[in-house]
Amino acid sequence: MHFTLAIATVVVVVFGSGVRAVPLTASDAAALASKFPVSSLDAFGIHSNTTLGRGSLRPDAATDPILIVCGAENCAESCTSFDLAVLPNDLCLPALTNQFVSAGISNPTNAGLPFAVVVGTTNCVEVIQLPATNECFNLQGAVFNSYARVV
Repeated sequence: MHFTLAIATVVVVVFGSGVRAVPLTASDAAALASKFPVSSLDAFGIHSNTTLGRGSLRPDAATDPILIVCGAENCAESCTSFDLAVLPNDLCLPALTNQFVSAGISNPTNAGLPFAVVVGTTNCVEVIQLPATNECFNLQGAVFNSYARVV
């Protein structure tokens, strides 16, 4: 009996520690993203990609990056979050809100991502890439209501 309990405990400790972060509540997402520095992105502008790892062609490993989209400027309120680690690649997804006007990627390690994150109009007809992590971007030039993880 004690042997079985000991094995079960080891299994839980070893395999149970790999639990993924759950997307944040709306208020927690807004609280986190509102601390990011703020920049503006225009749907018609061109921006360099700094979400990829620096110093090599292979991106750094990211830990639980989360996309945060908000209905208010400066990532201040009405936010929804999405766990980027579990999203499918190259698939445009609608946001749960009607539209958002600011967005950011929370990345605890501040490392580059092995994929790009874009926000866009309905069905990602027009998209712009979020060029950095741990920064809030006020979005201009279109009505944004979709997002995608692109490799």
